[in-house]
Parts: sequence; structure tokens; C-alpha cells
Amino acid sequence: MRRLLLTSAALLALAVPAVADAAVREKLGVKYGSAVNFTGQQQTLRLDLYRPPERRKPRAVVIWVHGGGFTFGSRAFISNYATAFAERGYVSATITYRLAGAELERVGFQAAARAAQHDAQAAVRWFRRRAERLNIDPRRIFIGGHSAGAFTALEVAVSREDPGRSGNPGYSSRVRGAISFSGGLIDPAGIKRGDAPMLLVHGDADPTVPIGSSEAVCAAAKQVPLSCTFVPFAGADHYLPYNRFAEVVQVTADWLRERL
Repeated sequence: MRRLLLTSAALLALAVPAVADAAVREKLGVKYGSAVNFTGQQQTLRLDLYRPPERRKPRAVVIWVHGGGFTFGSRAFISNYATAFAERGYVSATITYRLAGAELERVGFQAAARAAQHDAQAAVRWFRRRAERLNIDPRRIFIGGHSAGAFTALEVAVSREDPGRSGNPGYSSRVRGAISFSGGLIDPAGIKRGDAPMLLVHGDADPTVPIGSSEAVCAAAKQVPLSCTFVPFAGADHYLPYNRFAEVVQVTADWLRERL
């Protein structure tokens, strides 16, 4: 994956939150785990939690992972998606994960991606650990993201046997499905029977992660066979999920609804 073309400030400007339903409740900066980061320090991992009004029926969960080429970024980048899906009745969250920053060249892309995967899996387990308290259905946990976050979400979908040690041991890291916006760089050969279904949304004018990456993932998944939905957007670039927010939210909501 090439380094993202926008600065963190520019990406934050794109990630303008949707108009929030007054009933959506936010709890920011919740600790969900910890791990040693790329400078050798123990890092606290945090999430922002977005919850719709309480109902008796347990809710499904969508965890969102921001982009930034595994070098920079913030969970605020993708908070508009967490808000949008909380408004639609999901318990939703955005997560912080370990970033390689200036250490990426030294540690390598694969190590940075694996750390993000392990941290995201710890977030999945955090929700299972608190299923009763949060009134969620632990069988219906989804994960999604943009760019590097999309790569991370797909790796969670295919790597349940490699849970990492970022927190909440003793709970499953399995997800009900994975959502990829402008991602898809996982090794198609690693997709296997029993992995989670996938939704891949990609612009055909993406200069950062070519759309063929998502096409290859879906083609390999269908050979397994594994459910994979590929949705191309004509003329859209790498920042499709921000520039065409309402359309992408609708595609995602329709896909999720079919899997509840």
C-alpha cells in the first residue's frame, strides 16, 4: 500500500460527522486493551463507543478502523460511519490501534499490518466480554474500515487462528462479516472455508489502492466458496467513503441487513 496522499488534517476535514440523532449516546476514550508499540512502549488502546437508544433486543455491533497507511491517523477519521450506524440501530465503535509512524520502513508493512489486526481482534473480544452489559448479540459483530483500516478488517475476517495478545483473552475473535472501503490488499491465497463474508466497496479511479485488489479478493473468496460482495463506484478515488458518504452508507446498510 502506498503512503496516503492526504495529510491527517486534510483527512479529518473530509470526515465531517453526519448529523447525529440526539438519541445516539457517545462514550469516548474507552480502554479496550494494550500492547507494546513500535517504539517499545506499552500503549493503551482506546475506542469511542456510539450507542443507540436502549431496546430489549440485543444489538448487532460494527467496529470501524481508520486509514492512514499504518503510519498516521485517528479514530476520529471514521467517526461519521460510527454515528451513522448507531443512528440505524447498531452499537458502533471506532478504535485506536498501534501505528508504525516513522518506524514503518524499519519494521516493515507486514509487521505494522499484523499489529493492527491483533489490536482490532482485541476490540472484537472486548465487545464479547461485555455483551450482556452493552446489550449486544456476540454472534453479530462486524468490522469495517477504510484503506489501511479496510485491510485490517479483512485480515480479521481471515485470521481467527491468529488472535494476538492485545487484550481480552479467552473470547473468540471471529466476526460475522468484514467491510472494506478502498482496501483489499490481503493475500487472496489466505482466504479459506469458514472465514467471514466480505463487502468490498472501491472506486475505479483509485490511484492509491487499485480497484483490481478488491476484485482479486472477491474472486478468490468465491472460489473457496465464501460470500463476497464487490461494489465498484465509477469515477471515485481513494476517498470514496468520504466523498460519497450517503451512497456508501446505504450500500453498507443493505449488506449488513442481509446478514443479521
